Amino acid sequence: MRIFWRINIGYACIIILLALISSLALLKFNQLKNLTKSIITYDYPSSDLEKKLIDSILSQVGFERKYLILEDLKFYQSFNAKEEENLAHFNKLLQLAETPNAKALVEKAHKRYLEYLDMVKAEVVLVRSKKKYPLFLYQQNKEKVITVINQTLDELINLNKLSISAKIGHSEEASNQAGKLIGSIAILSLLISITISILITRGINKPLKTLEQATKSIAQGDFNQKVDISSPPEIERLAKAFTFMCNRLQELDNLKKDFISNISHELRTPLTSIKEASHLLREGAIGEISSEQKEFLEVILEEGEKLDQYINNLLDLSKMEAGMMSYSWQSCDLTQIINHIAQGLRPVAQKKDIQLDIAIQEVLPLVIADSRKLQQVITNLLSNALKFTPPEGKITISASTALGSAVASSQPLKPGTGFDNQEGIKVSVSDMGPGIPKEDWERVFDKFYQIGRGVAASYPGSGLGLAIAQRIVEDHVGRIWVESELDKGSIFTFFLPLR
Repeated sequence: MRIFWRINIGYACIIILLALISSLALLKFNQLKNLTKSIITYDYPSSDLEKKLIDSILSQVGFERKYLILEDLKFYQSFNAKEEENLAHFNKLLQLAETPNAKALVEKAHKRYLEYLDMVKAEVVLVRSKKKYPLFLYQQNKEKVITVINQTLDELINLNKLSISAKIGHSEEASNQAGKLIGSIAILSLLISITISILITRGINKPLKTLEQATKSIAQGDFNQKVDISSPPEIERLAKAFTFMCNRLQELDNLKKDFISNISHELRTPLTSIKEASHLLREGAIGEISSEQKEFLEVILEEGEKLDQYINNLLDLSKMEAGMMSYSWQSCDLTQIINHIAQGLRPVAQKKDIQLDIAIQEVLPLVIADSRKLQQVITNLLSNALKFTPPEGKITISASTALGSAVASSQPLKPGTGFDNQEGIKVSVSDMGPGIPKEDWERVFDKFYQIGRGVAASYPGSGLGLAIAQRIVEDHVGRIWVESELDKGSIFTFFLPLR
């Protein structure tokens, strides 16, 4: 599945979960709203109206009794006014009644109230006709009806109280359920969202990590990388293009190696002829030469030696990269090797007015190594130091035993070297040259790398010496590195384990 659809489907799932939570929350809040509305709209108004109706009926009974005793028409008019008011109250209660039980009680009270009115109106007719009637019996019947009305209205009030309590209980229960449900769904949604995000991220990040590792390998010169990624399609296409690029780079690298190897071999024969012919001319084999001609021949021979060294370096590097470099392993005395090399280079140092110091531990153990290859490494480091150190400067070459762990504490070793706690010999060459920027510390060991155009122009070279030195040291299961500070010089160090 494409990255676009993965991300959109993931977002859609998260949006659906959020919509579900919102819907459930709205549903529960709507239930709470309906319960609250029912209490405010029906229960509280009904209770207030029932209490008012009881007070109004009792007040009407008082007007009725005053009229029957005093026969004052004002009391009868007040009685009639209360009648209209109470009948309106009964009609309102019927409208507010939510349950059949409440409606039945209202109708019962209303029916008894109508009976009471009939009884009062009949008694009023008797009073106005001045006829005698059983006053006590009428009074007793009216009181019974009024008592039933009050009891019925009290039942209605109690019924409303129970309804309010029940609805409040339902509201609390619905609120608690809503909180638990929404909380549970929110946690579940969060977990699902995190899971979806992790799956989407992992589906994209994992192949990118693979590409990143392959890119690092290419940066280190290993072009034999094949990246096989099945999804997503965009990264799969990128991986195929990447693999194609690796194949092309490998082909170009092989062509370059073959070219360098072939051209080095092809140059060696004519270069040998040039050197031999120059020697013969300088020695006067074909006739006497002038001093000026001899100087020119010396220049030719000197430059020929440099070119011969460049060709040798190219051939050595080609052999190392092809894994065909042979080593002659034997016990070596580094003290003897260092002193021999220093003695050979000391005239060059004196000519440039450079002080060459040697600081070697009094007794160095022997190492199993190829002495000629170690001479090549040390000679290269000292030659570079002589090239970069200005006149009246100082070069120091030191050697001492050290532990791999101590070396690793100052300069991390490559994983898998396996000698962190093993004893070895550390050899350092320090100079007083222009120094190397920290970002170039690793790159100085790359083939043909030059540190800046200005430095390359001032100190020309092939750019192969340090690359060859690194190969030789690593073939000895060792490590080489540089530490430097601008305008204060550099220290090149290599470590060889004693095994």
